[in-house]
Amino acid sequence: KNNTTYNLYSKIYWHFKKLILYSQLKLITLLMKQLLFIAFFVFYNMAMQAQQHEVIATAGDYFKNSNGALSWTIGEVITETLSGSNVSLNQGFQQTNVVVTEIQKPILNNFEIDVFPNPTNDYLNIKSSKEQTLKYQLVDMNGKIIEQNIIENKSYKISLKYLLKGIYFINFIENNIEVKTFKIIKN
Repeated sequence: KNNTTYNLYSKIYWHFKKLILYSQLKLITLLMKQLLFIAFFVFYNMAMQAQQHEVIATAGDYFKNSNGALSWTIGEVITETLSGSNVSLNQGFQQTNVVVTEIQKPILNNFEIDVFPNPTNDYLNIKSSKEQTLKYQLVDMNGKIIEQNIIENKSYKISLKYLLKGIYFINFIENNIEVKTFKIIKN
């Protein structure tokens, strides 16, 4: 009877020991997986920070004053460079959110025209650097003239309340020559 009890206790002991070893092995495996994940994350971040980002820039500048600083660049971020013996190809991201508001910029007869705000909701202000007689034409996307008038002052205001939301163009004409065109966005 003692021998049977001893065998029973012995079997229970070994089962608990196996269970404890199995639990410890599972815990060690879990810790190793977590450590491997952390090591991968740290290595990945270091690799991303080590990459130098290059830009094919067409324009840019840097401004700084007591209120803050502004840095801007127009161009494409280079994501990959392929090189051959005589050729180099740079691939990047195409920037799709570009809004052009001034269509042409020919030499004006010693004056400038500003059109603002753009985009606008209700009114469009026109300011000229000098008083001259200018004709303007407000044109829709189909080329249909919606409104035209003559401007004889340095500043002029056009109501756009009656227009639907969309894109329009305003052409300025001097001596029957189109001297400047702006793209107007009506909100």
